[in-house]
Amino acid sequence: MISKCDICGKIFDSKDGGTICQGSCKKVFCPKCECESFGENEECRNCLKKKIKMTYKQALAEGKRVGVSHASEPIFIAQLCETFKCLHPGAKPELVYNGAIKKGLTAKQLAKLANESPTEYGDLMFV
Repeated sequence: MISKCDICGKIFDSKDGGTICQGSCKKVFCPKCECESFGENEECRNCLKKKIKMTYKQALAEGKRVGVSHASEPIFIAQLCETFKCLHPGAKPELVYNGAIKKGLTAKQLAKLANESPTEYGDLMFV
């Protein structure tokens, strides 16, 4: 099936890849835009940003209530920020959490960033 990317306008064959957002926007993404717009779930980053309205403190409280095995993405990100404050003492967990949410990072991407580039992890405080 031939599709048109809602982001870049490129015409592509859906056999070659591509994704339709399962969030509220239902946009079509070509394989190139797909890897820039999706984390590990089926909703694009813009839909996730609209959906995630939880503050850092709310996410930590909800994480204690539901437990790690049932944690949603913002809860997991908040718990990672809380854990990483020992490794990155100069980075304020709440500001890093807000920056990660604004940039649309997944918990896996945040963990990788904290491990590979402590400076960029700290820069999330200023997003």
